[in-house]
Amino acid sequence: MLSKVKQVALGVAALTGAAVGGAAVAGAATSHSGTATTPTTAGQPPPALRNMPAPRTAAHEDAEKSVTGDDAEKAKAADLGRRQTELRAELARAEADLLALYEAA
Repeated sequence: MLSKVKQVALGVAALTGAAVGGAAVAGAATSHSGTATTPTTAGQPPPALRNMPAPRTAAHEDAEKSVTGDDAEKAKAADLGRRQTELRAELARAEADLLALYEAA
């Protein structure tokens, strides 16, 4: 039983380290330049996408461009933020499991 508690504790420690590291990376990757974007009107795509071919067609696939520069950094930061949220949820579950094992002992 004690070895199981140790395993869960090590898992919690590893997840905590990953969450803290993820938070540091996400915080460093996001920067606020102070520029604001105007939201699009409801029901209409942004101007750049209005002439885009229908999805899942060869014309659509050929018209796609890779994400680079600031947009790529924003996408990376959003992915890191999503991953950080997942790790925090996983950490909370692991802590709850550890607490349940501790209280059962």
